[in-house]
This record gives sequence, C-alpha cells and structure tokens, in this order.
Amino acid sequence: MLTFEQKVQAHLAQARAQQIAHGTAAPLLWRLFWKLGWQLPPPLFLGLGRLALIHGSFFGSVWGLVMYVIDWRDRGMSVVLAFGFATLAGALFGLLMAKLIARQKRRKNLNEALVATLEKDLEKYENGLSNPASDRCMSLIYPEMATAADY
Repeated sequence: MLTFEQKVQAHLAQARAQQIAHGTAAPLLWRLFWKLGWQLPPPLFLGLGRLALIHGSFFGSVWGLVMYVIDWRDRGMSVVLAFGFATLAGALFGLLMAKLIARQKRRKNLNEALVATLEKDLEKYENGLSNPASDRCMSLIYPEMATAADY
C-alpha cells in the first residue's frame, strides 16, 4: 500500500512528465497543508466543488481580514458587512480558481482511472504478487518492439 507521501511524489512525477508547472501541480497552499499533516489530494485530483471551497475559504478569510484591518475598520464598516464582502470575494475567487484548474486538467488530459489502475498494479509489484495485466507496462520495459525475427 502506498503512503500518502508516495502518492504525492507519484503525482508530482506525473505532472513533471506532462510538463505541468510545479505551482499548478502543488500550489503553495497545498504544500502548506501537507506540511501541517493534512492529507489533501493535489488540486488536479479534486472536484470543482472542493477546489472552490478550499480556495475561496482561504482567500476570503485572508483578504477579508486584511481589508478590515487596513481600510474597512477606519471607514466604520460593520463586521457583518465586511464578512459579507469577504464571503462574496472568496466565493468568486474560489470558483475562478476551480475553473482554471479544471481547464488545466482537461488540457493535460489527466485520467484518474488510469492513475488508479497503475497504482493498483504498482502495489501488486511491490508486494511480490503476479499481475496478469503486465502487458500494459511492456512499452515501459521494452521501448522498442522486438520479434523473433530480430534475433
């Protein structure tokens, strides 16, 4: 069984192979979550709703607090109104980020089903079990096709 850290490293290797920027594959916010011990899947493997919620919550909270301390408090804005603006800004930012990541995911054609199948195959190999579907990996083992006539 792969550990969470091994899965993240496999994801980052796949992202590098597909020329996905490191900041997209593992944004600063996600690296912070991982340092804190939160086992949150990389953003390219999350659905639109979870992405919007995570990005929006973080942005809305930080932006709202900064705006309240720097500007809104001096203008006499109520905390309730400030919370409303921060929530709206967070929701818009979260949806925008989720759509951008979903677009990147579509452009790079990330296939979660394929990744899951390959993870199961890797687990079998690591545990010394036979894998009847090893022919999937032949092109990785033998990059060029060879036949008996070649020998």
